[in-house]
Amino acid sequence: WTNVVAAKLLENVMSVGPKVKYSSGASRLSQAAQGVAKDLFSVQMINLNYIDTGLFGFAVAANCTEIDKIVKAVVSKMREVAKNINENDLNTAK
Repeated sequence: WTNVVAAKLLENVMSVGPKVKYSSGASRLSQAAQGVAKDLFSVQMINLNYIDTGLFGFAVAANCTEIDKIVKAVVSKMREVAKNINENDLNTAK
């Protein structure tokens, strides 16, 4: 269960932010994508768990000319956050 809890906390750290209708979002995931995207996009965390297996990652919908840049930016941001997560981030995620 430790991995399930850790995955859920990382999901919340990456994807929690103010929700504004018709905006691209304020989560860390969206901010990473906004830095490279010129067109509309959507980035969402995926975290599905079942007894002894699970799926953790993200889904991106974007223009085909920008998808590679967006994926690279989001992966880079996830690595950065996972390495530098702090107590405040965890408390916010809970």
